[in-house]
Amino acid sequence: MKCHSNELIVSITEILDTDFEKELFEAALYNLNDKNNKLRYNNFSYSIRELSRHFLYRLAPDKEVKACKWYKEQGKGGATRVQRIKYAIQGGITDEDLDGLGYDSKRINEDIRFIKGRIDTLSKYTHVNSESFDIHSDKGDQFVHDVLYAFSCFANNIKAHNHHLLSFLDNKIERYLISEIISESHNSIDRIAPKHSLYNIHILKYQIVKIDHAAVIVEVDGIIEFILEYGSKEERRNEEGVDMKVCFPFLSEIHFNIKPHFPSSDYRMSKYIVEIKSWYN
Repeated sequence: MKCHSNELIVSITEILDTDFEKELFEAALYNLNDKNNKLRYNNFSYSIRELSRHFLYRLAPDKEVKACKWYKEQGKGGATRVQRIKYAIQGGITDEDLDGLGYDSKRINEDIRFIKGRIDTLSKYTHVNSESFDIHSDKGDQFVHDVLYAFSCFANNIKAHNHHLLSFLDNKIERYLISEIISESHNSIDRIAPKHSLYNIHILKYQIVKIDHAAVIVEVDGIIEFILEYGSKEERRNEEGVDMKVCFPFLSEIHFNIKPHFPSSDYRMSKYIVEIKSWYN
């Protein structure tokens, strides 16, 4: 197998996420070792096409795609490949909303058609006819490379377009906004002190991790500082109480519901974890 095919194998392995996807890819490659099988290249191509199907279905589950505002039923086969690719890139954000944010939806749709074309190319290699049956190993290396290249283009283009959109939306989030949301939503830490007050919040990192059918999901890491207040009212009046400043790392997840403007004021906290183990240590 040619060197550049080996490089494609490594890059594809890195982009696969589930154990099933990785095992299916390994099994597809194993077909190539069966040199007595005149269909080994066709079987390899068929397996890679099936891998593309499972890969796309993981990124764009049928239920999620159909829940998008932009989804329209097309026949009885459920979501189409184009619709699944669209969801894998932009989730439930409509083209109109993208344009309103200053993101070129026309360019995305053109690229979606290109990505879909890579899957069509994979289908072409699975057909068995006089030209594709019992391919000689001299042509087999190029055949394998073409199939791997088609899948790599398909998978990496989806990932790249999604990453570009997430980065674009990331730049529209202000750090102060995240701090305000955390300030309004923080949980109590009554296990440490019956009375406490929020002193400060330090946002270390935030990034959009996903766009689903309904929301843009932002993950936030940071440090939160509290003033812990000890002592009864009488003790505190007599200046016998104690105030202690402490800080803890936290992890939170904010869901901004998809609206024409991002970030919208319509949001919810789906996760908020303050790590207080250090207090007990």
